[in-house]
Amino acid sequence: MPTDHWVLFSTDEAPEGWGAPVAHPPATRHALRAFLPTSVVGRSYAEPLPNGDFSVTHAALLADETLERVRRVAPGRP
Repeated sequence: MPTDHWVLFSTDEAPEGWGAPVAHPPATRHALRAFLPTSVVGRSYAEPLPNGDFSVTHAALLADETLERVRRVAPGRP
């Protein structure tokens, strides 16, 4: 399936300085900000990929290995 989008990852367990900072609009309510990421890492996909979801382990995400460890998981497969 052709893809043409970004996939972003975040975690509330990221160490200081991890990822790119996210700037939320000033009008974003304080109560909502508690649920939004403060930093993310991501990758653009513009090549044909098998149908499925993107997956990465939390350990790889924290180890900043995210972009190398992202896998496409086909429907119905673990």
